[in-house]
Amino acid sequence: MIDLRFMFANVKEKYDAKLTCLLNMRLGSFNQFNDGLSFMAKSMQEHTLGYRNEYMMQTVAHPYKVLQTEYMIGLLEGQYYQIEAVDLYNGVQELKSSYKKEYYLEVMRYSVPEGDGLFVLKSTLHNKDIEPSKPQLPSNNSQMQFILNESHFKIFEDFHLNDPSIAKLIGQNRLQKALWELRKRGFEEAASRLETHIYYELMHPEAIVGFSPLGGGISKSFKVEMPGQVFGVFKPKAILNFRRVQSNLFAYIAANHKNEVAAYHMDRLLDMNLVPITKVIVPQDKKVGSLQYFVKKSYNARKLSPINPRFPIKRRKLSKPKGRTILSQDVMLFDWIIDNVDRNLDNYLMQFDGQFVLIDHGFSFVTSFYFQPKDKQVKKMSPSPKLLKKIIYLKNNPTLVPQAISHLVGQDVANTVQKRIDFIGNFLESNAHTDPGHEESIEPGSCT
Repeated sequence: MIDLRFMFANVKEKYDAKLTCLLNMRLGSFNQFNDGLSFMAKSMQEHTLGYRNEYMMQTVAHPYKVLQTEYMIGLLEGQYYQIEAVDLYNGVQELKSSYKKEYYLEVMRYSVPEGDGLFVLKSTLHNKDIEPSKPQLPSNNSQMQFILNESHFKIFEDFHLNDPSIAKLIGQNRLQKALWELRKRGFEEAASRLETHIYYELMHPEAIVGFSPLGGGISKSFKVEMPGQVFGVFKPKAILNFRRVQSNLFAYIAANHKNEVAAYHMDRLLDMNLVPITKVIVPQDKKVGSLQYFVKKSYNARKLSPINPRFPIKRRKLSKPKGRTILSQDVMLFDWIIDNVDRNLDNYLMQFDGQFVLIDHGFSFVTSFYFQPKDKQVKKMSPSPKLLKKIIYLKNNPTLVPQAISHLVGQDVANTVQKRIDFIGNFLESNAHTDPGHEESIEPGSCT
C-alpha cells in the first residue's frame, strides 16, 4: 500500500526549501539598504509565510486533492491504466507546482519593485487594513470546452459528425487526436479533409505567431505557436560546425529534419496513426526545418515509468521500458522498417486511452545497407492483422514507398525500406499456418 503521508512529507520538505530560498532573495535587500525597513520586511515575511503555510496545510490535510489534478482526472477519464505509484507521484508534483505558482503570484501581487531591486509591500504602503484575498485551490479545466475563434468553430461545425467524443476533442482543440479517432471509426473522408486543413491552413509558415526554445534534446528545437492555440515543434536543419566537429557531430547525424517528415509518411502508408502530422517548412527569419503538430494531453514515457514511492530512483531516458511503457509489437516493427535506432523513453509519448504517440525520428533511415533479421527477432515484432494487411499491400505495390520518401531520404535508403517490407511480408505469408507470435488482444500501449 502506498504511504501518501510519506510522499507528502517529502514534498513539503522540498517545497519549504525552495520557498525559503525565494523569500530570502525577495527580502534580503531590505536589510542592506535601511535598518528602518526591517519592521516592514518582517511584516512581509509573516504575510507571505502565512500564505505558504496555508497552502501546505491544505495539501497535507487533504492529500486526496491529488485526485483532482488535471493529470489524475485525465488518467481516470481514460479508463485504460490502473492507478500506480508513479501516478500519485506525478499528481503530487502537479499539485505542488500549482501551489508554488499561486504562492509566487501572491508575493508579486503584494509587492512592487522600488529602486535597485528593493521590494516593499503594497498593502503596507497604501492601506494597512487591506486584507489579502484567500488563496484558491487550482481549478481544473479539463472538462471545459471552448470555441476559440471563427476558424475553430468552422472545424467544429464541419467535423464533429454528431459524435459526442469527436465533438469533445475538437472543442478542446485536440485536432490530431480527433483526426486519429475519425480514422479509427471509419470516417476516412472526414479524416482526410481535417488532415488537409491542419496541414495546409493551420501549419502554414505564415500562420506562425511565435517561437520558444525547447530543451532536453541534443539538437535545437522550438515550440511553435499558431493561431487558435495550435502548437507545433519545429526542428531546424542541422548544420555541422567544422570547428567543433567532435561536440556536435552526433547532433548533426541524429537531427535530420527530413527523416522526421519521412517517418510521418511511413506512418500514413502503414495506417498506424501514431506519428503526428509533420511537414517541411521555411519560417520567416529561420532556416528550413520540420514542423510537427504538438499533441496535447500526451505524457513523456519516462514520466509514466514505474517507480517505488519510498525509494524513487531517477528515471533515465535509456532505461528499459517497463509496465505500461513497454512498446507494442507494431511499434517495434515500425522502428525496424524505418531503421530507427533512437526509440528511448523520451522519444515516445503516451495518452491515457492507451495510445502511443511516436516522436523524434531524426535518427531514422540511417543506412542503405540491408541486414536480414533472425526468425526469433521477426516473431518478437509480428504485426497486428491490420498492420500486416498494409504491409502485404505495400509489398504488392513496391513503388508506393519510394515515391513517398525517396525525395526525403534518398533513393537507396527508400529501396532498403521497401526491402524490409518485402521481407516481413514474405516471411509472415510463408508462416501463415503457424502462430506468428502476435498477441491480438493487446492494443497499442497495453501493459498486460
